[in-house]
Amino acid sequence: MSKANEESIDLAEILKSVTAVFKDGDENYELTFKNELDCSPIIWADKNLTLRVFNNLIKNALQAIPAEREGRVVMILAEVNDEYLVTIIDNGVGIDEEARAKMFIP
Repeated sequence: MSKANEESIDLAEILKSVTAVFKDGDENYELTFKNELDCSPIIWADKNLTLRVFNNLIKNALQAIPAEREGRVVMILAEVNDEYLVTIIDNGVGIDEEARAKMFIP
């Protein structure tokens, strides 16, 4: 991977952008972004890598939803103990125990 190009970015804008990309997709799911903050959440990060992370998380969430089920994915941006927290909730099948054990192994 190339060196990260870190800069000040608005995390809420990143999440809105990710939501917009997937809103134009399949109509068999609902993607919602809830921003619970009263301020602009500025973070120090690489914009492209951050977009890639959240795009992959949403793509994975959507892929885990069975075709016969109307999918629901919710991204929530909140502040907890002076840190920003992004929670992604979906109604997919989840991760089985065997895959869970290998989740962070490249």
